[in-house]
Amino acid sequence: MANMAQRGIHSLSGGERARAHFARALAQVWEAPAEGSRWLFLDEPTAALDLRHQTELLQCARDWAQQQGVGVVAVVHDLNLALRYADRVLVLHQGRCVADGPPAEVLHPTLLADVWGVASWLTHTPNGEPRLLWF
Repeated sequence: MANMAQRGIHSLSGGERARAHFARALAQVWEAPAEGSRWLFLDEPTAALDLRHQTELLQCARDWAQQQGVGVVAVVHDLNLALRYADRVLVLHQGRCVADGPPAEVLHPTLLADVWGVASWLTHTPNGEPRLLWF
């Protein structure tokens, strides 16, 4: 975000604003007292971002959490992003938890059919990462 430091928030695009808010949140958690738990809560952090910035933001959050010992709770609707970046997922349906655990165990075709009413199948990328496809 350094290249945008001189710009006003109202001159930024939606994606640039989302990235600026993410940077602000990191700065605030960084400044939190070292004792006790530190948590970063993200609500649809990738909604206004293109594919590159989605992966960069979530990889940054994951790396930062591991390096700084900060917990990250993120609400995402892109199940493939959850598969790729989450350590644990919690799936809600009609206000109730219907699944909780490691993404590769929780996010499966039966769950997608039950919760979202879509047919899907699980496949893997060439490097072995799981991916969901639906129609």
